[in-house]
Amino acid sequence: MTTSIVCQTSVQTWSEIPFHEMSEAGKLSRASIVNTLSGDIEGEGVLEYLLAYPKIAGGDVIFTGMERIVAKMAARDGSFVLRHEGVFSASAGVSGSLTIIEGSGSGISLASVAKARSAPRRVNTVLNITWFWKR
Repeated sequence: MTTSIVCQTSVQTWSEIPFHEMSEAGKLSRASIVNTLSGDIEGEGVLEYLLAYPKIAGGDVIFTGMERIVAKMAARDGSFVLRHEGVFSASAGVSGSLTIIEGSGSGISLASVAKARSAPRRVNTVLNITWFWKR
């Protein structure tokens, strides 16, 4: 059975620190983020990103990350971990995939692949995600 769940994600905090920079090459950064989720999933996500910036300013930024979601869904409390893979483009916004890590949580037993895409956004802009869950 596939269920569509709509969730809004809003960034509450974003702290980014470069950990390797070279002349003639893009920098590598680590970002620690706290997200608030609302809609069909209510809760908080704690996310760590690794980001690879291009050497030419304004180019696409590639990112990967892990996020633990602690939330309530369908009157059940629980948690799960999402793997993030994606790209930020100044012209196209954020696109990528979110994959639930099987066996990573408690209380909410789900297996899914979710695709997310948004227009270019500013700080604290809400990202609307429609998730298709296999139960």
